[in-house]
Amino acid sequence: YSSKWHATEAKSDAADAAASEAAAAESALAAAASASATAALWEDFDKRYLGAHPSAPTEGNQDPNDPDAPRAPLEPGALYFNTVDNNMYVWDGSQWIVASSAAINTFDQFEWTATAGQTVFTTTKDMNPTMLQVYVNGVMVAKSDYTADKRSVTLVEPALEGDLVQVHAFQEATILSSVITSQDVDYVKVLPFEAWPIADPDDRTLYVVLPEPGEDYGTLWLGDIQIGGAGGSGGLEGSPPAPIKVVWESDDLGNAGYRKLTWESGGMGDAGPTIGYGVLPGNEAAKQTNIDQGGDQKNTYAIITGTEPGVIYEYEVFAANLAGPGERAASPPREFPGPAAPTNVRSTSNAFVLTWDHSGQSQIASDGAVTNYELDQNVLARIAATIDVSGKTATLDPNDFTVPPQEYKFRVRAQSASGWGEWSEEFQREFAPAGTPYNVRVEGTTLKWDIDPVDTGAVTQYFFEQTHPDMNTPESGAPEAVTDATITWNND
Repeated sequence: YSSKWHATEAKSDAADAAASEAAAAESALAAAASASATAALWEDFDKRYLGAHPSAPTEGNQDPNDPDAPRAPLEPGALYFNTVDNNMYVWDGSQWIVASSAAINTFDQFEWTATAGQTVFTTTKDMNPTMLQVYVNGVMVAKSDYTADKRSVTLVEPALEGDLVQVHAFQEATILSSVITSQDVDYVKVLPFEAWPIADPDDRTLYVVLPEPGEDYGTLWLGDIQIGGAGGSGGLEGSPPAPIKVVWESDDLGNAGYRKLTWESGGMGDAGPTIGYGVLPGNEAAKQTNIDQGGDQKNTYAIITGTEPGVIYEYEVFAANLAGPGERAASPPREFPGPAAPTNVRSTSNAFVLTWDHSGQSQIASDGAVTNYELDQNVLARIAATIDVSGKTATLDPNDFTVPPQEYKFRVRAQSASGWGEWSEEFQREFAPAGTPYNVRVEGTTLKWDIDPVDTGAVTQYFFEQTHPDMNTPESGAPEAVTDATITWNND
């Protein structure tokens, strides 16, 4: 019995050993498969993510198992992080594009290294020639310095050998709902930004939706025209923070910076770097003014013109990136005075010619010279006046003085690009008629008299009247005929 039992046990142990060996072999195969799968995943990841670089890679990563092997070509879907502009880029098979733009297909980027004298740069995809940004060595090219069609850009000035030429081609975003609410979509991108918020109806059809906190509907804009919704200053998710240090460049009226509103970047939004700035009216008065960013909304300043004296103006500044406009920052309020009031309004030696003292310039130096003066009068029947701007005189029409002598009051103000300035102090005077002759006498056959001069001009005419008592002839007592004397004025 003992031998049989031991034989059975030995047989069982052998079977267990065989099973263990089989299980070990299976585990080894599974481990090998897992290692192989892990290696494949790593290899795929290594092909897809190229790491952080200051410029766009042109090849894939180096094979870590074969450092001497050539680098693999870029594969569609490859990613890299640009350490200069802090954007993640994806390779679409022909070019690197910003990953956030690829998701909604509103942005294409093309890049060339120019040959000497090259002017034409051909793209691999259709683009909207009215929605481009062209850069040479990182500097944006003015629209007047290139032409474009669906598949090419032509520079006016030939490129130099080695110049880096880039084209950012934007597309219109698609509105997904006929009724846009903050629940339907977060925003519709504003591209190209340099055309916004100053709308050009001839070549611009882009929209911006600005959802407002607590509102069902966002604010829909076509350029700077509000189509619907409520106004507000809320920024879009991913957009840049509000600009900082929003100030007027100078508080000195004699400095050209008095009309110049400036600001600095408040930082970068999550959706990428700032691509431009906008300035909006901050109160009703500001809606009537002109806001000039020098033709480039990348500028961090705006010149304000078209103002009127005695009015307070306010503005709001925002930054925008590919996510749209961000929070707004308010400017300090500002008044823009007109020309200073003229002084010392007075008559010249000719009573009908008034003059005054004035610099002939605006108080705001950048507004230039005075373009006109206005004469105000205190009479209902206005006296015609001819203004000589350079001579600072007003010539009154003597024929308009048809009322009895009275006290006249005049005041003067100046006009320039600043608008109308303040009135001067009043100048008062009478316009006296000719005086009364006195010391009338006859010298021989000449009738003479004296008269005091007045500044309203020399006497132009005298009227004569003669009277005499009835006289009787001494001899008869009958009335004596009297002949009136003939009087001739000799103008002396």
